[in-house]
Amino acid sequence: MISPLLLLLRVSLSAFAAEEDVSFYLETAPSKEKSELTEADALARSSQLNTRVVRRFVGGQGWCYLLIAEGYESEVTAGVDAAKLANLSHLDVTLYRQEGKSAVSVRTAPGSPRILEPKPGVAAQTGDDPVKKILDDVSEALGGADGGVIALHKSPSVQFEYVREVPHQGQPIVAEHVYLRDGARVRLDVVVKGGPASSSTTVIDGAVASVLIDGKVSPRDAERTREVMAEYAPEGLLSYPLRFVSLVDGDPSHVALQLVGEERVGGEPCVILESKPEGEGSAVPGLRLAVSSKDWRPRQVIFTTSAGVLLYEYSDWSEVSPGVVVPMRVEVTREGTLVERLEVRSMTLPATIAPDAFTLPAPPAK
Repeated sequence: MISPLLLLLRVSLSAFAAEEDVSFYLETAPSKEKSELTEADALARSSQLNTRVVRRFVGGQGWCYLLIAEGYESEVTAGVDAAKLANLSHLDVTLYRQEGKSAVSVRTAPGSPRILEPKPGVAAQTGDDPVKKILDDVSEALGGADGGVIALHKSPSVQFEYVREVPHQGQPIVAEHVYLRDGARVRLDVVVKGGPASSSTTVIDGAVASVLIDGKVSPRDAERTREVMAEYAPEGLLSYPLRFVSLVDGDPSHVALQLVGEERVGGEPCVILESKPEGEGSAVPGLRLAVSSKDWRPRQVIFTTSAGVLLYEYSDWSEVSPGVVVPMRVEVTREGTLVERLEVRSMTLPATIAPDAFTLPAPPAK
């Protein structure tokens, strides 16, 4: 029989051994460019950080390079070095707690912006404005001068299918949408998949409009209905990318953009442009634009006004028709709270639409 004292001693020693097995380590965000990590490794070592570059397969990205630092016994010390490494590497650095064979993420230190320094004499020789060059590249990546909303409006018809999520009274409303447009005729079918809302069909045919909801057909004012339906059209939900070219030259926030540097957004290297509000209560919002340095399409757009911060996040870009380039996924938040989430399933233009698609809806047969 084991004495209580011996049992207590064994438990104490086990706890001590478990505590001894705890350690901490650091990892940067993955990068495709080994040279980027090699340079950061040299800087880190010169700052007395024990780092090394490793190659690893990262899901969704393939083979990448990371910078790691291991062997920390103190979380405090590891946290200090995480912040230092994030500043030196310009990459997000995650601090992990290792217990035996398992590891858990503790927190992440955001990478500092990478300040872009133009090559001496280049701008003076060529007369290039780096901001204008970037915005021109973005404009071309989004369809060019004749693309975007201009190319969209040249099409006689469009079919736009998407899933939209919006919060309502603390609950998400998720609905599938099919938007059809043929000249001045418009139809919108909404099928609610979850949340406190009803499915509906709305049709505008010339000067006549009606809506079918909860089994009842009601007439609507055609002009007012057309205004509401515009919010569900590609031009309404994807306004920023479709109208980008006109914003560059005509919107004060875009005209005032300045080059800030580079940083990773969602793990992707981006060029950062910013313009500041003119003053407190200014009607011109501040703007922060993060553009992928791989394809020159926006990844984040942040507007700052007296009402708060509005963040648009774009991903999975696709050229759905010549000159019409749109993100297939969009998320909008205000002060960190979801405003809407959009998943584009398809956009077809011109679209083949059945002749009876714009027939005014009738209530279901009883």
